[in-house]
Amino acid sequence: MYGDAPVLNSATAALQTAVSEDRQPLTYGGSNTAHNGGSLKYARVEYAGQIITTNNKEHDAFSSYSVGSGTVLEKLVS
Repeated sequence: MYGDAPVLNSATAALQTAVSEDRQPLTYGGSNTAHNGGSLKYARVEYAGQIITTNNKEHDAFSSYSVGSGTVLEKLVS
């Protein structure tokens, strides 16, 4: 799930954009703190996750990048 909310864990400006770590050349981030990435409720994922490279990056069952306060994630199990 990719959004246009600020990249808060960035070492530089909070409004910076970034590129995802999961082999997808997708840019995320921006200035919309109320970004609505939609809703994901009552979801269960089994046998998910993959190490992408040898430097400890993973693709997990649920990944969200810069989703804002309008996004709802409830009761997710992996």
